[in-house]
Formats: sequence, C-alpha cells, structure tokens
Amino acid sequence: MNGDSFRKNSRFQLDDNPHLKGLEAFKRSLEKDYFAHVSVRNCSTNKQNNDSVAHPWNLVIDIECNFDLIEVLFHLEKGSWGRGFTAISELENTCTPFYRALNTFRDRNSLEMDVEELSLILKDTTIVIKKIYNQSIGYQLGAILETLAAHYVHITKGLTETPYEIYLPVFEEEVSNGEPLVGIRREMNSARDYMSFWALYFDSIPEAKIYDLQKKTIISGDLHMLNQ
Repeated sequence: MNGDSFRKNSRFQLDDNPHLKGLEAFKRSLEKDYFAHVSVRNCSTNKQNNDSVAHPWNLVIDIECNFDLIEVLFHLEKGSWGRGFTAISELENTCTPFYRALNTFRDRNSLEMDVEELSLILKDTTIVIKKIYNQSIGYQLGAILETLAAHYVHITKGLTETPYEIYLPVFEEEVSNGEPLVGIRREMNSARDYMSFWALYFDSIPEAKIYDLQKKTIISGDLHMLNQ
C-alpha cells in the first residue's frame, strides 16, 4: 500500500499531447469552474495490441487548485466551486460542471472516451479517484465530494491531521477456491464501491490506513487498490 511504489508499478503509458477535438475548451471550462490549472493526458495499457483497431481514449486528468482541502469544502458548500447547480432528482450528479464539460468534450470526438483517473491536487492533499465502471468518475464526482465533506472530521482524525493523499476506492479481499478475488472487474462494480473504503496516507504514519465509510473509522487491513 505504499503510494510511491504503486505509482512506479503503474501500467499506464501516458501521452501528454492527445490529439482530441475541443481539448483546450474542455481544459478551460474545468479551470474556470474549479479555479485550477488542468492537465489532460491519454493513457493506454501494456496489454493493448499494436494493431489498427481504434482503442478508446482513456484520460488521466489532474486538477490543481491553490486551496487547502477545508477551503475547497467551504466553497463547495457555498456552491461556488465544483458544483454549478444542483437538482433534486436521481440525476443530480449529472449537474456538476465536470460532468457537463466532459459530456460536451465527448460529443466532439467520434471515438469512445472515458476518464481512467482523476486527481484533485490541493495545497495540503491529493485526492486520487479511479474509474471502476464505464463513465463512473463523471457520474460520481459530485457524490464523492459531498461524501468527503460529510466525513471530513473523521478523515482528519478529529481535525488533528489532514492526509496528504486520499485514494479511492479500495476493495476488500475475498477468497473463492483458494484464489483471491478483488472485485475490480468493471462490469461488476457500482457506485456504492466508491462509498465503502478509501486509502489515507498520513505524514505521521509510514503505511497507508483504510477509512471505513460505513463505520466512520480508520482501520488496518489488507485491501486492494485498482491499478489497471
């Protein structure tokens, strides 16, 4: 669960200059709504074949804000950051500026496109969100941020220490016929997987800790990050 080792062992091959229609407009839209500098890269995996098949665009997006986490949550609550407007309906998450900008960006390109990883890089922490099913980050970012605000006191150990990285989701290990099943096949995942366990990294603790959202407590355990 060491963060540096996880990054070094990642199978991502990143293209810093993806040739996509409307890329600059997409970045400007996010920068305006999130008061941030935004970078967008395309990623592929080593398992992809070098053939003529058109593979989907899998994006890695960094949103870098000059705010502390508590400032972001304050502006989120006011509705002046990361939430253009809300609607009292089951489609509330599609009302976030991130979803709207991403949807417009996707419409301008003929190939399938999705966000593989989103990082919110703040002054005191980085929030790393992994894709777990088709369009999961676009649909769930609003709910994730609202959940982060609701659990802020517990995640910061009663306001005593802010983790320098929050990684989600992580998964419990299950065993079937003696072989581990980590439950990270995208077709098997759902939105609730974002709201079960998160990994927290603190300067005061050498290894990652796990935050159980249902019990609202920091625990120890062997859980699995999504690295694909």
